[in-house]
Amino acid sequence: MFNRKLKSMLIIILILCISLVSSPNLVQAAGTNGWKASGSNWYYYVNGKMKTNSWVQGSSKLWYYMGSNGVMKTNSWVQDSTSKTWYYLGSTGAMKTGWVYLGNKWYYLYSNGAMAASKWILYGGKYYYLNASGDMAVNTKTPDNYYVGSTGAWDGKAATTSNTASSTTNTTTTNTSSTTKVFQVISIN
Repeated sequence: MFNRKLKSMLIIILILCISLVSSPNLVQAAGTNGWKASGSNWYYYVNGKMKTNSWVQGSSKLWYYMGSNGVMKTNSWVQDSTSKTWYYLGSTGAMKTGWVYLGNKWYYLYSNGAMAASKWILYGGKYYYLNASGDMAVNTKTPDNYYVGSTGAWDGKAATTSNTASSTTNTTTTNTSSTTKVFQVISIN
C-alpha cells in the first residue's frame, strides 16, 4: 500500500515538473533575464517576468517585438497602438529598415523601422512615391499627378493636371520642399 501511494505521488510530481518545463509562461524564476527558447519560440525575460506586447532591444542593438503571448514575432507586420505606425519584423525577428520586398511589392522602412506611407522619399538621387498602404507606386500616376515608371522612380517630368501652370508649379515646389525637409538622402551601400 505504501509503495502504491509513493508511486502515485512520484507520477504526479513528474507530471508537474514536465508541465512547468514545457510552459515558459509558468517558469518565471526570480532573476531570470534575457532570451529563452522553448521549441521554435523565443521569449524575453526581465527580472523573471516575461515581456509581452512590447519592444525589446537585443545586445546587438536590434529591436524585436514580443507578442501578447510573449513569443517573439517573426515575418510579420506590427502596428504601434499609439502612433498607428507600421513596422516589419524579418525571419530572425529583428525589425527591418530600408527597402523590403514582400508579396511582390516594395516597402520603405525608415532607419527607426517606421513604414513610409503616402509620401515621396528621395533615395539614391531619385524620388519614389509610397502609397497609403506603404507599397511603392509603379507604372502609375501618383495622387499629386506625377508619373512613376516600372522601377518606381519619378520620371522627372512636371505633374500632368488640368490645373493652370502656376498651380502645377506650386504643387512641384510644395512636394520638393516637403521632401527636402522631411526626408534625408539615403545611399545604397
